[in-house]
Amino acid sequence: MAVSFLAEHASIARDYAAATERWQPLVAEWFGPAANKVHVIELAEPSATPFDSGAFVFTPLRPLDRTALELAMVHQLAHAAIVSSRPWISEGLAHLMQAEVRERQAGRRGAIAYISQFGRPLAEAEKGASTGGPDGRPGEHAVASQSLVTTSDPVYFRGKSVYVWWMLRDMLGAEALQTAAEALQTAVRSYRADQDTQPAYMQTLLEKSAGRTAQHNLEWFFDDWVYRDRGLPDFRIESAYPRKTLDGTYVVTVTVENLGKAGAEVPVTVSAAGGERSQRVLVHAGGKGVVRVQMPQPPTRATVNDGSVPETDVGNNSIDIKIAQQQ
Repeated sequence: MAVSFLAEHASIARDYAAATERWQPLVAEWFGPAANKVHVIELAEPSATPFDSGAFVFTPLRPLDRTALELAMVHQLAHAAIVSSRPWISEGLAHLMQAEVRERQAGRRGAIAYISQFGRPLAEAEKGASTGGPDGRPGEHAVASQSLVTTSDPVYFRGKSVYVWWMLRDMLGAEALQTAAEALQTAVRSYRADQDTQPAYMQTLLEKSAGRTAQHNLEWFFDDWVYRDRGLPDFRIESAYPRKTLDGTYVVTVTVENLGKAGAEVPVTVSAAGGERSQRVLVHAGGKGVVRVQMPQPPTRATVNDGSVPETDVGNNSIDIKIAQQQ
């Protein structure tokens, strides 16, 4: 990378360079050799608004805390590494890299806290779009304009897309029996902008990297989240029944209902005094999913969604578990 700076800001320029250097290996792991070099160009006016264009960043050089600086620079490293004319791919993957950095800085909860900043604006935007038709369904114009393939709204190509990439990261890692990111990394390293002439191009790369068959593809996911704007899920714990086994442990059967119009694979967590355990379940729009979680101690609460899937309503995501007393 390169930094063009005023002489009095040399120490700040070195901080930018160090932050970039620290996370360059992560970006290379995901995307391979960078297509371009990141270039930070200082804006002389201290109050100027920063902006970026591809691998170029135009910004006043001012001291930033380490976390914020690293997030800013990994975003630009991603833009330098992958070039796409589709904003949901270029911006979505750049924000995914920021979530990856937050996961390394503060664990999975830190990463989800980062992407959750996009959740409320997205829920509000989807709520507005859903009022387009007389029956409560999105009007044709709203659905077409907010497809990730065609949208020019940053709430969608930045906010919704980072959720899409994070959900794919969780799904592909689990189903391909690889680490959480390997299948997704394989797909994005294979991406070539000049070959991306059809909306389904990325879907095809992802299915190939995960080794999916024609009967187990990502069509439903891309149809709900990328090609069309069906709104967001609304998960509800319908029931959570505990059963004590002969060895003294508990099996909790949790039924999750999706009241929304988009399906998703979502984690279900059962808590006890000594900790918690999670299982993932796929719940399509308007459908139900059942998952069984084994616990070594009496379970106390079941929760669907750890914040990794955007929802219209999170007020119905938990239920207390009561253990029937033995007579």
